[in-house]
Amino acid sequence: MKIELRAKVQVRHAQVTLGDVANLSSGDLATLYQWMKLPLGSAPRAGNMVSLERGEIERWVRSRQLTQGPAVWSGAERVEIGASEQTLAGEKVIESARQELARWLQSRVTRSEISEVSEARDISLPQGKVELRVRPLPEGRPPSRRMLLWVDIWIDSTFSRSIPVNFEVHAYQDGYVASQDLMSGSLITAASFERREVDIADAPHETAVSARNPNDSALWRVRRSVNKGDPVLRSQIEAAPAVTRGEQITLRTHTGMVSLEGRVEALQDGYQGQMVRVKAASATSSVTARVAGPGMVEITQ
Repeated sequence: MKIELRAKVQVRHAQVTLGDVANLSSGDLATLYQWMKLPLGSAPRAGNMVSLERGEIERWVRSRQLTQGPAVWSGAERVEIGASEQTLAGEKVIESARQELARWLQSRVTRSEISEVSEARDISLPQGKVELRVRPLPEGRPPSRRMLLWVDIWIDSTFSRSIPVNFEVHAYQDGYVASQDLMSGSLITAASFERREVDIADAPHETAVSARNPNDSALWRVRRSVNKGDPVLRSQIEAAPAVTRGEQITLRTHTGMVSLEGRVEALQDGYQGQMVRVKAASATSSVTARVAGPGMVEITQ
């Protein structure tokens, strides 16, 4: 095998091979092809130059042990390697990120508006087939006002670099807005809300309550106060318990075929089917009863 090292070369792909930096000759075509494809490392970034000493290349080739015969080296003592350039339009990078963000939002909200914050800048790359891969957003995260996506650039199936792209997001879904100030601990119905399209990107860590029928008579309890005009979030309300601590409720006791009713005080909140402690005004201790419905508990003996 004869290897004549060149003094200066320009590569057009992401990996530098022995065939890029040297003229090779051999009587065995299979061996010649194998040596030509021997990788020496990644190409420099477009516009940059790297250099390799002949001694470095010789040691690398010997470590591969491609053939048993010796190689005859000649040519330059050092080779300078540059990468041929191509230009990737910045708009393509931003558009690929925009499409992925739009797809991600489509499955989560009714409507969205996206505007890029990042400036579109053209990118110099080595020659080769360019592929843009947008890193997927986490499935569990909610939309937020500012969202960052990373676009990975691959050239000839080899990773080249990553580009961050920032967007401003408005993410809308039908929900409830408080029609009045809602105080913590108060019991409310859907009539306390106005049904409206709300931008949930304003609440990056929570989700707005999905809109229901405004004629729904079910009771909700306010866990955290909500100001008039603000979207109502899931963390701010909960289904109202059937019985509330401190409430005077009806206790129904079943003994065989006989049922008795009396008034007791609920000592804890309870939803239908749960067991709660209750106490009659004249009693010295409490008893446990099952919640049968709003304002009603029962004991079966």
